[in-house]
Amino acid sequence: MHEYALYLLLIRYSNKLLLMNATILHRELKKNRTSLLLDYSLNGKRVQETLQMYITTKPKSQIEKDQNREVLQKAELVRLRFLNKVMDNRHDITDNSSNKILLLKYFQHLAVLKKKGRSALTWHSAVLILEEFLNGEQILLKRLKESHLEKLKQYMLNSYIKKNGKKLAPNTAALYFSKIKAGLNQAYQEKLISFKISDNVKSLPKKNIPRKYLTIDEILKLNSTDCSNQLLKKAFLFSALTGLRWCDIEKLTWNDIKYSSDRGNFIEFTQKKTDSEEWVPISDDAFNLLGTRPDVNGEKVIVGLSYSPHFKAIIKKWLNKANIAKEITFHGARHTYATTLVTKGADLFVISKMLGHKDIRTTQIYSHVIDKTKVDAAKLLNIFE
Repeated sequence: MHEYALYLLLIRYSNKLLLMNATILHRELKKNRTSLLLDYSLNGKRVQETLQMYITTKPKSQIEKDQNREVLQKAELVRLRFLNKVMDNRHDITDNSSNKILLLKYFQHLAVLKKKGRSALTWHSAVLILEEFLNGEQILLKRLKESHLEKLKQYMLNSYIKKNGKKLAPNTAALYFSKIKAGLNQAYQEKLISFKISDNVKSLPKKNIPRKYLTIDEILKLNSTDCSNQLLKKAFLFSALTGLRWCDIEKLTWNDIKYSSDRGNFIEFTQKKTDSEEWVPISDDAFNLLGTRPDVNGEKVIVGLSYSPHFKAIIKKWLNKANIAKEITFHGARHTYATTLVTKGADLFVISKMLGHKDIRTTQIYSHVIDKTKVDAAKLLNIFE
């Protein structure tokens, strides 16, 4: 039976995935989250390992259901590969001499060990692309050549096709290839290969893609312009005033909205993308946009808000109605928030904390706005007639 068909059959009839002696267990946590664990017996020893994967315990929106399905599929893939390793007596990669470690097996091992969050998903995707590139070819880790890596780069840029029929964006290909190089560096540190082969292969260049954003005047125009979806309008404007992503706004409850004398109104929540605990101060405008706090704190901040594939078209019509000639997605509201802070003189380090970035280099994509601000400031000295 095909692995995916087996997965669908098992998930339909059980709350855990079962094959031989390995299962995916569900452990309920707080805040409507469930952690997935790999439960197995190896050499008579019972082991439970967290997969650093999480699903929504009681999904309500379609986007939550889709995300649950995606995470469960990835957990099932980990389980099946684990079973293959057990069958091949390769569960513990350190049990093999470096002469026998296959390139793909090593990277699959690394992907399983990675922590939760976006980085883990990136590793998972990079390894899947590596697997498709190898197409069944059994290359030993220590026999990897620079020519293999050069071909892999070209495959990522020109040959790999996503499920939607499109090629990888250059920056996405660069990100995935960087994971391959990082894995090879780790193999060198573990003395599984004799030299740092990744140093001899150039990384894929990243393109500086300007983020699309709205000005304050344009946000004011949108605020005074009707939108066919009022919940989407409220969510978009709230994102532009707080920097929150769609996924964080969609699950936001009044329990997450707090007040203290030193912080004022602020949001305390777990970022879905990075899975990190954050608190973000919010302006009076952002708070007032939400309306009156209900008696039940656990209620959603924007009741009835759910994802729709038509949102992009709705936002486009809304922009056109406000006479704003820009192509902006919902995520553009988050870019608007960051850009507004930069133009108002906020420090990049502070902005990185407001956005929940773990690395300030992520925030530096907005540095081009600082350059424009410097040019505008210099123009203020054009005082001679």
